Amino acid sequence: MSCSKPLPPGWTKRGVALTRKESELLQTWGCPREVLHALDYLAQTLPEGQRQRDVQCLDVFCGEKAISTTWRRHNQKTEHYDVLERGEQNDILLTQGYLNLLSMGLRMEPDSLAVVGLPCPTFVWVNSGTHGRKPTQPYGNETKFDYIARANTITVRTVIFLMVLTCRGCYWFLEQPGSSQVRHFPELILLRTLMETSGIASYFQRFWMGSWGSPSPKLSMAIASTPYVSQLKKKLTQFEKAKLSSKGITIVKQLPDGRKSVQGGPNLRKTQVYPVRFAEKLYAMHFALKAKHAFRLKAYVNAAAKTFQNRRKKIRVQKTIWKRGNLDEISKMLKTKKAMGQYRPIHKFP
Repeated sequence: MSCSKPLPPGWTKRGVALTRKESELLQTWGCPREVLHALDYLAQTLPEGQRQRDVQCLDVFCGEKAISTTWRRHNQKTEHYDVLERGEQNDILLTQGYLNLLSMGLRMEPDSLAVVGLPCPTFVWVNSGTHGRKPTQPYGNETKFDYIARANTITVRTVIFLMVLTCRGCYWFLEQPGSSQVRHFPELILLRTLMETSGIASYFQRFWMGSWGSPSPKLSMAIASTPYVSQLKKKLTQFEKAKLSSKGITIVKQLPDGRKSVQGGPNLRKTQVYPVRFAEKLYAMHFALKAKHAFRLKAYVNAAAKTFQNRRKKIRVQKTIWKRGNLDEISKMLKTKKAMGQYRPIHKFP
């Protein structure tokens, strides 16, 4: 049975284009100019069939697509984004790949949900000896290893995307293993601070994925704008513990110098797939929220810019905070499109 509700009058009038209040809030929060113009460009150039806010769930870095599959089973319209399935078109590090993600975000309807399984190898404990991340060094060994620098770019671009979703009145749910250092990532901390300073709540919750169908206990955490994340906290019963096993997930070896070497085991990949029970729980919690507080987040967003203006002395948003997003290529692309007459920037747009 579908739980989708008709949009209030006026919601689809502008299609996917930013409203004035959405644009004001993004600018107030220091959203990069390149992204603001990219959103404007997409609103002008998306195909006719993709110019309405009709997506109810977006599954980002989706892997096995457990989340979007569950939503579709309940007759909800979904989109999914994953480089392993769609190649360069879903590569967040490429200009077109990132634009495709932003376009999916523009198509999300108010109070819809984006579930983001941010790639975690360069954030988790098992790889800590290489990535070097810690609360006082959140960017890790990015000058030593290119793959860590790329992971930082992916994370910054993802955080900017979450900012866009928030200002559009959409919920997001970022899931990570319990040992992930992403919670100390400065750009994510900034986004949560901007939200809370503006009167929009964000939440943090640890939970056992084993409680929701994972083959191992798997301590996980959620950073989200959804208020129901606390409902994921559930103790593992003795019966459940007896059925779960961490065997083969990590392999610990003793090195000759006495140190321990920890590597991912053959069963590690199985723990990276979202269980069906977890996906169903997210669906049930989200639509219970929508039924109880229809379009509540959007109401908060409409008032957020003014609230933030009244409190902005408490926070400084420096433009350089987004430099690891490497957005220069997007700027070059937009300038090329403008020169070719394929993009007309809004007058007096920043």
